[in-house]
Amino acid sequence: MATTLLKWAASTEVSTVIDVGASNGSWTRLALMGWPDAHYLLVEAQQEPHEEGLIKLASESPQVQYVIAAAGPQSGTIYFDATDPFGGLASETPTAGVCISVPMTMLDDEVRIDA
Repeated sequence: MATTLLKWAASTEVSTVIDVGASNGSWTRLALMGWPDAHYLLVEAQQEPHEEGLIKLASESPQVQYVIAAAGPQSGTIYFDATDPFGGLASETPTAGVCISVPMTMLDDEVRIDA
């Protein structure tokens, strides 16, 4: 993936990257190698397994901002199947497995906040 991303970055200008389901920011770390001057907004629903990595990435790269929330069609809260820390499923009703309630945000609102 890194080789393909860097090859694409060499021929593509990008000023903003929105990483939905950012986990601990590992994909964004790769993207930063190709687009070091872009602005990054990372959106991740699962706080416990990932926020430490997101804090570290944002402290190392001032162009990176993150929000702990699920991305959705409106702001509010939503249920989230957190069985897999590197996956998950948002749902309006509780799910089986490790079901947590998380904030939900609209990407449009997050981009406006950042603007």
